[in-house]
Amino acid sequence: MRIVPSVFVVLGLVFLLIGPIKVFGILEDPNYLGFGNALLPMVSNRVVFLTVGILEIALGIYLVFSRRLVIKAVFLLWFVVSAVTYKIGLAFIDYESPCSCLSGFSKFIKFSRVAESYVSDTILVVSLFAALSVLLADFFGTGRRNAI
Repeated sequence: MRIVPSVFVVLGLVFLLIGPIKVFGILEDPNYLGFGNALLPMVSNRVVFLTVGILEIALGIYLVFSRRLVIKAVFLLWFVVSAVTYKIGLAFIDYESPCSCLSGFSKFIKFSRVAESYVSDTILVVSLFAALSVLLADFFGTGRRNAI
């Protein structure tokens, strides 16, 4: 079980890299970011990117510096479920455009939007497995007596 804390630290570092890219990416394309979000039309893309970027920074800090593994797993699972729910919502309304999760940074490093979407999905899958492995081990192992 020693590898799991390392996975959380690596994921935290990934979120600490991606979060500021989203926050500073709102300066890159004012036209696109000023539009209403496809799934939440009452909110602009700028607000969505800023909110998600700040959440990723906060999650990254917690994943890197906290020692409470189960709480890390709960926060990570909450973030993953939120992101997957958003992606399912986009699919439900037939939104065809690939993920623009890194905003303008993908243009800077010559990264296609499709590749960016694959990277985003891979991060979500790894995060999901890391969080579920800790929570299931806690529930079926020593944490069973604490289960609801």
